[in-house]
Amino acid sequence: MQGIIVENPKKLLYQRPTRKEARFLQAMEIAKILRYVEKSLKYKALILLLLTTGLRLSELCSLTKKQIQNAVVVGNIYQINVVGKGRKLRSIFLPRKTRETCIRLKIANTPNLLGFKKQKIQYIIKTIRKATKVKFTAHTLRHTYLSHLAKNGADLRKIQKIAGHASIQSTSLYLHCSNKELANTADLATSLIENEKNL
Repeated sequence: MQGIIVENPKKLLYQRPTRKEARFLQAMEIAKILRYVEKSLKYKALILLLLTTGLRLSELCSLTKKQIQNAVVVGNIYQINVVGKGRKLRSIFLPRKTRETCIRLKIANTPNLLGFKKQKIQYIIKTIRKATKVKFTAHTLRHTYLSHLAKNGADLRKIQKIAGHASIQSTSLYLHCSNKELANTADLATSLIENEKNL
């Protein structure tokens, strides 16, 4: 028959679950990790880069010391261009402390900043996870960074740009709201009837 759209029965029966909010670390968990990595400059640089820039693991693996040294000062922070997901160029922003930690690294003859490949970084994170008993991955640190921006009132479109997301739906995963925050926002509607009394 013409004009009738037939839906695939599998799509109806096995609908894709809605995406959950991104997992992020709490302040106490971050403090535990940072205390542990204080012993090793390499480990500290690794964690700071992931936690304070929103870098993806693949982006971190291609970052060079020269890029860190040649970072452009923008306000109180440093800007570096990296090749992100889908081979797209995007800017990341390094806090001074993160950049200073990276500059202090003494690594010779390595193609990237830390001298680690992806598997080695994952192994290091596993070691830190085991020692601190904090459940996290490299991507959890990225989520923590982006969630922190959202929690502190950063505009969603700006977070999307910083994160290198093609879609605003991906960025919306970082909008974590407590019931109190939702209630305070909803309470703004009270002014609708209060203003009417004044008219």
